[in-house]
Amino acid sequence: MVERGFFDPGDDLAADERVMAAARPWLKNEEIRFILVHIDQVDFAGHNEGGPRDERWNQAAGRADAYLAEIQNYLDLSQDVIIITSDHGHILAGGHGGYDADTLAEPLVLAGKGVQPGSYPDVEMVDIPTTIAALFGARLPAASQGR
Repeated sequence: MVERGFFDPGDDLAADERVMAAARPWLKNEEIRFILVHIDQVDFAGHNEGGPRDERWNQAAGRADAYLAEIQNYLDLSQDVIIITSDHGHILAGGHGGYDADTLAEPLVLAGKGVQPGSYPDVEMVDIPTTIAALFGARLPAASQGR
């Protein structure tokens, strides 16, 4: 059940700053068991600022990395888990496109309690909710297709 929420319709640096401002109190609250923080400025740079070849992409990625470092500082990875992923990649010129490997590859990085360190073969989007359920010790829905 969602008890608290914050949504910002923006997708740039200013929106990410508002998202982080909303997330910080929740990250400090040890009673909250699950927090989703959506940092969107790298995607914004991919669509609107020239994509991966543009310096603004690297700047957005650096700011996103700083937010991730801040989030990690709130966590105790002996009892918490952090999951880092995206919904798609970008073509080098920016934006989405076709079946290029760059647009189909998404990172998935997990660290913390219950995570077995190592490199794993390709993961699909349907695997992410299944993985989260397993880390929570929840039963998987019968219709779940992930692994």
